[in-house]
Amino acid sequence: VLEARGRVKDAEQQYTAAVTIHRGASPKGSPALATALVTLGHLLTKDRRAADAEPILREALEFRRQSLPAGHRGIGDAEAALAECLLQQNKPAEVGALLGSAAKTAPVGPTSLLYDQKAVQGLMARLKTGTGG
Repeated sequence: VLEARGRVKDAEQQYTAAVTIHRGASPKGSPALATALVTLGHLLTKDRRAADAEPILREALEFRRQSLPAGHRGIGDAEAALAECLLQQNKPAEVGALLGSAAKTAPVGPTSLLYDQKAVQGLMARLKTGTGG
């Protein structure tokens, strides 16, 4: 909601606090922590701080891959978030595989996830045209 209102810094502060709380409650990780990490990484990427977002998104993706069944939408959402982050940094090596996997799980219409089919297709187009950042 804050991001949609243009208050990215406020949203970032809230998700940073959420990450801290979830880490304290579940040091080995939790679905709530993974969600907070994906959202925080997405916000950092949108704020042109992809280098800061990358380790956060990698952690979230690793947790989701270990804790969710293959093909789960939550994994695809984390893959798309990491792909966008890597595109912004002009690191395309992993992006194709991440987006290929994300495209298989991304929902077609509006969703509570950050990346639907339209968003994933937009990232694929950026990869093909070389317009990462």
